[in-house]
Amino acid sequence: DYVALGHLHGSQKVGKASVRYSGTPYKYSVSEENHKKSVTVVNIGKKGEEPEFEFLPLRGIQDVRRERGTLSEILKRATEENRHDFVSVTLTDEEEPYRVRERLEEVFDHLLELRVDNERTRQKRLEEGEAVPVLKPLEAFRQFYKAVRGEEMTKEEEKAMERIVQEAKEEEGL
Repeated sequence: DYVALGHLHGSQKVGKASVRYSGTPYKYSVSEENHKKSVTVVNIGKKGEEPEFEFLPLRGIQDVRRERGTLSEILKRATEENRHDFVSVTLTDEEEPYRVRERLEEVFDHLLELRVDNERTRQKRLEEGEAVPVLKPLEAFRQFYKAVRGEEMTKEEEKAMERIVQEAKEEEGL
């Protein structure tokens, strides 16, 4: 048997390999930067046999990615191959460079967002009392796992992580 469950952004199995979300064919957000998009080909044999899966990679004309660094570092990393990507830029220059947006748009065709992360902006966020989210350990690990692996944790992996978090709390006496 095979169960097709529509499409979350990332292709993934749910429990066992024969229960799957197909994933979207293209990257629709910067959060999907590390996703490997594909078409899933399912070969279903006789009743009771496990289906066979083949994943055919999909690559869009443009990628979706993040760039972080000083303006000069980011501009130096631009190539003919990557300048057409959809790009989210975080500048780390301490002094604001002249005509930042214009200079980036001269190089990158699709500038999705422009952020500044330097001492001045961090201080401003602190002064404005911007809330810094504090995640529970399991949720923090879920986000880390997805960022590193490009896919959600399976139920088995979540249960294992829950046990590890619980054991750590017991060791600390929490």
